[in-house]
Amino acid sequence: MVIARRRKKGDTCHAKDVTPQQWLDYLAGKGDVCPGCSSTSKWRLRHMNRYHQLTKPELLKSLPDKKDLLVTCEFHEKPKKCLKKNIDRCLKNAMKQQMKRLEAKVIQEISDLEKEVQSLHPEAREYGDTTAMLAFLKSTSLGKPITKTQYMKKKREQGSKEFVFCSRGDAKDILTQAPSEIPIIRRCPPMASEGYGSYAQYSKGVLRRVATKKWVDVYDPGKRSLDRVPEKMTGEEAIRRFHSHKEPPINMLNEAMTDKEAEDDWMAKIPGCDLVERVFKLAEEDGLDLTKFKRSMQVLLLACRRAITLFHADKNSATTRIKPIMGSKLWLVSSNRSVEGLKSFAEEGTPPRDTFVMLVEEGYEMIHSGMTIHSVETCDSSILFCYEYLDSRAMLSILKQTLLELEHDNITNDDHHEDLLIFFDYAMKLWMEDLANNKHELWPDEKYLAEAKEILERIREKSSSSNVCSDPRRKQDVSRAKKGRVGESRRHRGNRVNKAVSK
Repeated sequence: MVIARRRKKGDTCHAKDVTPQQWLDYLAGKGDVCPGCSSTSKWRLRHMNRYHQLTKPELLKSLPDKKDLLVTCEFHEKPKKCLKKNIDRCLKNAMKQQMKRLEAKVIQEISDLEKEVQSLHPEAREYGDTTAMLAFLKSTSLGKPITKTQYMKKKREQGSKEFVFCSRGDAKDILTQAPSEIPIIRRCPPMASEGYGSYAQYSKGVLRRVATKKWVDVYDPGKRSLDRVPEKMTGEEAIRRFHSHKEPPINMLNEAMTDKEAEDDWMAKIPGCDLVERVFKLAEEDGLDLTKFKRSMQVLLLACRRAITLFHADKNSATTRIKPIMGSKLWLVSSNRSVEGLKSFAEEGTPPRDTFVMLVEEGYEMIHSGMTIHSVETCDSSILFCYEYLDSRAMLSILKQTLLELEHDNITNDDHHEDLLIFFDYAMKLWMEDLANNKHELWPDEKYLAEAKEILERIREKSSSSNVCSDPRRKQDVSRAKKGRVGESRRHRGNRVNKAVSK
């Protein structure tokens, strides 16, 4: 019987001179001894792992002919190179981990809210918000993640409680084909790869920037009045409250991004999602500056732990992309994303019943389409980049929801911009130009054009007494009016939906 010679501490090691292919040949049983140290151990893989700190996957990746098979995999804490054939395995593992975190977070938040509500004054806004969110979380379902492949193959049904969990590339493929029918959550690359440095460092910079502002718009649930109209607070005081654990949580609303932050917008380059940019350039040729309109759809949202936003839909049927650089949120979403569902929500004044919940956390992005009724609970103090897109392919839905918003004050929690009618006029001009140039894929079917024009005229009629400005040559510093006009803040305004739950 041959006894294998064990490698001793003083043995000469030539591992650094051994090629990856030689190591793999050794693992395959070729040769009698280890090419790195001449060991005759029959447990070759264990010997190579223990004494040479080498693994078979690392060796496979380092082969010259294998490098072309490596791709950057986003489904890890830090992106790394993985073999293409293993990406699906990485994705499924990431989906499982995300669902475990979601389930644990929902259980924890329900427990915390039950304790919290006992210490709140029944007449405070915070009590109404907390009891409402507690009811929502107890009655909702966990969202079900699916892959891009499953999404593309499966015909969507109304009422689906699924969301796509994917990479940025997959999200771009989905959105390029058509507006997404269900929400998307994707893993983000580290901010360093996007030129920002770490999330933590960047978050500190944002907080310092807000602290220097003279005024910020804040929703303070600690007040006794039940309306949800924001108030002005100094930047310094707002940041002090942001860090406080003893005072009611606050939401800081619609803080302006820097130009660099606003321009880091990969979705705005997707055909259809680029409608605002196209209108901006067309208006610029006519001497109109729609910069404020464009920037109003690119904002920072800051919120303390336990800050709550009740059910609403984002204005004008905008597609929304949320990117947290700090903290996490539970995003409750209605599975009925239709004009009928939105109208029912507005007229009945009750929260949607067919909801599911997703976890949106630092290092991820969430995208949901227009007409998505949703409510949000902040699990950990957060800073979000919020981008909104008016998708030309959903132009009919955009007009229909805008008209509904003018008829019902409880659909959205934000205001129509004073340049909205100007935007619509240019958008309709682009629609007709694209049809003339056979670019039909960028818009709804041509048969809906007449209906769109009719809805726009109804919007124009209602705008004179509502919150849309129609003066195309107004000055940049035009003052904002009171309720029912341009600029009156509806962010967190009380509505029948909120009251129905609070009771």
